[in-house]
Amino acid sequence: SVYYNGEELRDTDLTQLEKKGTYAVVASGSDTKDQLFSFTIAAQKTGAVSIFEVPDGFQLTKLVLNGDAKKVQGAASINMADDGDYQIGYRCVSSGVTYNLNLVVDHTPPQVTFDGVTNGMATGPVSIKGLEKTDRLQIERNGAEFELNFTFDNVLDTPGEYRVLVTDDAGNTLTESFRIRFYLNFQGVIFTLLAAAVVIGVIVYMYISRKKLKVR
Repeated sequence: SVYYNGEELRDTDLTQLEKKGTYAVVASGSDTKDQLFSFTIAAQKTGAVSIFEVPDGFQLTKLVLNGDAKKVQGAASINMADDGDYQIGYRCVSSGVTYNLNLVVDHTPPQVTFDGVTNGMATGPVSIKGLEKTDRLQIERNGAEFELNFTFDNVLDTPGEYRVLVTDDAGNTLTESFRIRFYLNFQGVIFTLLAAAVVIGVIVYMYISRKKLKVR
């Protein structure tokens, strides 16, 4: 049985597992106990990997981090907590075949700011700044998915409760929750002034009309 991110795979060609994620393989037999083998298929650039463990029966032969060769003799694992370009070589002891793993590790979350938010509150538009072209956005407003209709400078201006999830190309995430209070924007101010002018005009007209009636 093969599981992908906790869900059992059915009607799947198990010789061609290419979808990125975490897999678990459970092998059962009438004469053997269940055996469990797990692995992760990661993207070329990822923030999901922090350690590389050498498989049983293999030896590390090479580690190059950002162009600098490191000593790996006798090591059973590689700490990949630091961001960088990793080139790893490991050899099968029984067959002598060497395998290579090239991986760009990026644990840094998206460098995005939300201008206009103070202590989770905004009394005007909120501008999302620092977005990269490869970043993905998921926005909820009042608990429902919010349709993105960004202006030129990526502004959210509709009052409500927001939850914004930013995911970069390495899978790192940043979440921001805030509330935009009701406010008067430029158009609102113009509308309010026009409405006030109409009311004042009506009052003046009624006042003048009443004076004319009294004169007659």
